This record gives sequence, C-alpha cells and structure tokens, in this order.
Amino acid sequence: MPAGTPKITMFGGSLVPGGSQTFNASGTFTVPAGVTKINLSGKGAPGNSGNPGNAGGIGCGGTGGTGGQASYFLTYQPSPFVPNPGNYFAGPSPGKPGGSAGSGGAPGNPGTAGNAGGASTGFCKTFPGGTGGNGGNGSPRGTSGNPGGTGSPGNYTVTYKYECGYCACNGLPVKAWFPYGAYTLGSGGGGGTPGGGSGAPGKSYCGGGGGGGSGTTNGGGSTNTALGGSGGTPGGGNGGNAGSPGTAAFVGGAGGGGGGGGCYMAGGGGGGGRGSPGNPGNAGNPGTSANTTTFNCVTVTSGGSYPVTVPTGGQIVVSWDPQ
Repeated sequence: MPAGTPKITMFGGSLVPGGSQTFNASGTFTVPAGVTKINLSGKGAPGNSGNPGNAGGIGCGGTGGTGGQASYFLTYQPSPFVPNPGNYFAGPSPGKPGGSAGSGGAPGNPGTAGNAGGASTGFCKTFPGGTGGNGGNGSPRGTSGNPGGTGSPGNYTVTYKYECGYCACNGLPVKAWFPYGAYTLGSGGGGGTPGGGSGAPGKSYCGGGGGGGSGTTNGGGSTNTALGGSGGTPGGGNGGNAGSPGTAAFVGGAGGGGGGGGCYMAGGGGGGGRGSPGNPGNAGNPGTSANTTTFNCVTVTSGGSYPVTVPTGGQIVVSWDPQ
C-alpha cells in the first residue's frame, strides 16, 4: 500500500496540513479534502541490459601438406662400354601439392542495445525510465586449423655392373649389365591439428599417399599405402594417391587433403586440420537508473481520485504543502 507522511503545519492558520504519499507500485491517489495543488517527484524503471554479442564463425581449415620429392640416380661402374663411368641424375619426381583449405566464418555481430526502462505515469505527467545498456561485442572467428606436414624425400639409386652372368655361351662366360638397387624411403607428413590424417611413408618403387583433411566434425583418415586417405566429414579433402595432388576441402573450416609423394619412395603429405568454433560474444552492459523528474504546483481536484502507474523499480512521490 502507498505510504503517507503527514506534515501538520499551523503556520498561517492553514486548514489543511501538508503531507506526502510515495508510490513504489501502481495505485490510486485520493486528494485530501481542501488540497488543490500538489508537487510530483518520480522516475521510471531502470533501463534493460544490452543483449550479448554473437559468437564468431568457425576458423579457417588447414591446407594439406605437400608430398615429398623423390630422386632417381643411375650409377655405371667402369667397363669397356662405358667411357665415362659414374653417377647420373635421372631426374626428380616432385611431390604433389596438398588441397586448399575451407574458408573461415565471419566474426560475430555485436548484440543489440537494451530497451529503455518503462515510464511511470500519473496526473497526465510522464516520468521516463533509464537508458538501455549497450550490446556486447561479437567474438572473433575461431582459430585456424594447422596445415598438414610435408612428406620426406625418397631416393632410389641403381648401380649397373658389367660382370659375368650365371650362364655360358659355347663354354665362355657371358658378361652383361646387372642392376643393383638401393633406396631410401621417405616418411609421411604428420596430419595438421586438429583432425588431419597422416600421410603414408614411401613405398618400394612408389610414393606414399596423402592423409585425408579433417572435416569440421570428424577427422581425416590416415594412410599407410600408396592410396590417399579419405577426407573427414563433413567437407574434408581426400588425400592424393602417390603422384597425385590432394583435393580441396568443400566445407568452410575443413582441412585440405595431403598431396601424394613423388614416385620412387617419397612420403605423402599430411591432411590439414579443421578450424575451431568461435567463442561466445561478450555480455551486454547493464542499463542506467532513471533520473528523477519533478513537477511543482500541479492542479488537482479536492477529493478526486487519480490513477498512478509505476513499473518495477520506478517511483512517484506526491506531496502537498499546507493549504
């Protein structure tokens, strides 16, 4: 119930003592008999808090790693048919590139401002509420996935010797070129974190397959053969087979597939990792308290009833001087 505080004053021989009544909730003010002028002081509800900012989008995926390069050497030992024996570089077999990564999402938008607080009203007067708070800042997009590792080089060396074979012709030994091979297998590149599949090490006479790129939910497949690993779901690029490039991611934030290793035993590249989700936006700022508004010498009807509307957190104080 509204609280009243009488102020009895005998100065000037007043017939009606002064007083006041405070409204912290809606109600009705009944004018005391003999009172025709009142003073009003009040305010509306505090402003509402701003809305939180939006979360940022997923980060960019990682690109697939490049397959390792393979080299092939020929060595001829001295013989009557080779005037310049030695090592001959037969040429490289380059590793293939990894697939491109899925693009990242956009930063989060800021939150909207809060609404102003509701006004208190009465006696055909308005007492405004507080200002709404500003919205919170949006979050940046998530961190990018790491690229897949590059496959290690592989080497294949063949040495030709001119020597006797295991058979004879007319009782005479037959000499011919006999190859003797030696090779170094390259290791596969590691998968980019999080979720990229590892590339395969080089294989005899063939490179290793590339690892699958991570999907935005499931990781890419690792491989231990000349065939590329499968891309993770959704959207991860497939790893390339030996001697073939990895495929690109086809969903934002997913990783590209690793490239296949060069033939002659180079390792395949690792698949790219997936991007991380963005963080939630910041909370909105609180609204401000309403300022007090006053109206003096407001004319009212003695004995009349006046509705007063006060929202939660608002207030109206009605006072009157001795009259």
